[in-house]
Amino acid sequence: MESIPTRGGGVISECQSFKTERGHFFVKMNSRSQTRTMFEGERAGLEAILATGTVRCPRPIEIYDHSDGPESIFVMEHLDMIDLDQHAAALGEAVARLHLHNSRLNSREEKTDGRIGGFHHVTLEENGEEEETQRSVSQFGFSTSTCVGYLPQDNTWSDDWVEFFVRQRLKPRVDYIEQEFGDRTLIELWPRLVRHIPRLFRGIDRITPALLHGDLHGANVAETASGPVIYDPACFYGHHELELAARVFVDFNQEFFPAYHTLIPRAEGFEEREKLYKIFFFLNYW
Repeated sequence: MESIPTRGGGVISECQSFKTERGHFFVKMNSRSQTRTMFEGERAGLEAILATGTVRCPRPIEIYDHSDGPESIFVMEHLDMIDLDQHAAALGEAVARLHLHNSRLNSREEKTDGRIGGFHHVTLEENGEEEETQRSVSQFGFSTSTCVGYLPQDNTWSDDWVEFFVRQRLKPRVDYIEQEFGDRTLIELWPRLVRHIPRLFRGIDRITPALLHGDLHGANVAETASGPVIYDPACFYGHHELELAARVFVDFNQEFFPAYHTLIPRAEGFEEREKLYKIFFFLNYW
């Protein structure tokens, strides 16, 4: 076994890639007490993204706990990644397809009388064979907790996006900052913001849950010789517009956005909602 150059994996874990007789592997190591929860959420997110077949990400292999201490080790596929450059537009299209995947599942189920959640069998008309396919998701949330950095996200399922975003995304961050820092300005502005939020969604008839990477900024995207890659996810099903606001920290190549909006055009009021969604990422990094 020998060490090989690597990139990716975030900034809070020790990372290394290895060349072995069984293949090339990428390894993340972390000794914080909540690491197992963090890695379990990341693995579930990678599996969910891979299941859509829309955008490439590392294939998760296994999570191990170190026998001599609290350290957890996450082993996944090694990809020869470089900075995003030539495939920025392809990434925009791929992320749009990721966001549209659940909606397309829903439309297919309506045609085949499928039910929501899990998997079901449909008969393929051209050959009469049955194929196992995913079921669509009708709520906002995720099957397990996922983390932005070390910060866990409450992914309990909810029928209402605005309620989910306020109670399970913004409020936990505001409560934490109040407890740790006692910031008076934030405490005073919070109730005013909550009252203001519902009007930003007027005119939107329906928000279909979209599978989100959850922390999609320039440090979590890359490319290989064959196309774009995303990694280090904090997945959940939410409003697709939230994904685009994560770029406040490290922006993508600008070719990403025209390609994305070719498949998912901007809805009325997008610019104001984007400001709201940026607040979530600012709070995360506070």
